[in-house]
Amino acid sequence: MKTTTSETQHRLAGEMLFLEGDMPQGVYVLHSGEIELLFDAGTRAKNHALRITTAGQIIGLDSIVGHRRHDCSAICRTKCELTFIDGEAFLRSLDDDPAAWLAVLRQLSGNVNAVYEDLRLVAAG
Repeated sequence: MKTTTSETQHRLAGEMLFLEGDMPQGVYVLHSGEIELLFDAGTRAKNHALRITTAGQIIGLDSIVGHRRHDCSAICRTKCELTFIDGEAFLRSLDDDPAAWLAVLRQLSGNVNAVYEDLRLVAAG
């Protein structure tokens, strides 16, 4: 993907990337480590795990593409290496690179399929 990015960042386990309800500033490309996505289910429990992301994933993609607030929080589960890409720069880069659009569509499709699988597991009891 051809974008203007910041330098590679190293984050420690437990560091928060963003909070549920925040307006997105950009996306994070995860190079190594694991990031846990959590959401507030409105119960007494603090947060519920949505999924664990691994290397190659774009964190915050749904919110940037959808122009909406983050629907979950992202916290480093392990030591992580990642790159932050400003939201506008990321979206502009998609105009210049059709292959990047395909990668974005594949990840979004994978996210939707993961939710369907979660719903199947809940329905199965």
